[in-house]
Amino acid sequence: MLELAEDGSAKVPAAFIQAVKGRAEVMASIQQANPTLAAAIRNEDITAMQQELRFLRKQQLEHQAQLQREQDLLEADPFDPETQRRIEELIQQKNIEENFMAVSKQCLCLTGIVECDGGI
Repeated sequence: MLELAEDGSAKVPAAFIQAVKGRAEVMASIQQANPTLAAAIRNEDITAMQQELRFLRKQQLEHQAQLQREQDLLEADPFDPETQRRIEELIQQKNIEENFMAVSKQCLCLTGIVECDGGI
C-alpha cells in the first residue's frame, strides 16, 4: 500500500514512483490528467513529484474551503432565488467531485496501487 502524507506528498517517494511506473494504465491516466506529475514520475524526479503532489493537495484543500465558505453563505437565506441557484450549482459541483473521487479511488484500487476497503 502506498500512503500519502497529510500534505499530499508520498510517504515513501521511491516506492510510490516504482509502483506507479509499474502500472502502464495508471501512468497513462496520470499523463492525461497531470502531465507535470507524469513527467516527474517517469524521470524519477522525487523533488518535482513531491512538489506536484503537495500542490494538488493544496488545491484540493483550497477547493474544499471554498465550498465550505459557499455552503455557509448559502445557509443564510435558503429561500432567496439567487441563493437557490447557487445551492443548485453547489450540489452539481459536489456530485461531480464525488463521482471523480470514487472513480479515481476505484481505478487505484483495481490496479493495486492503494489498499482499499470492502466498499469498492
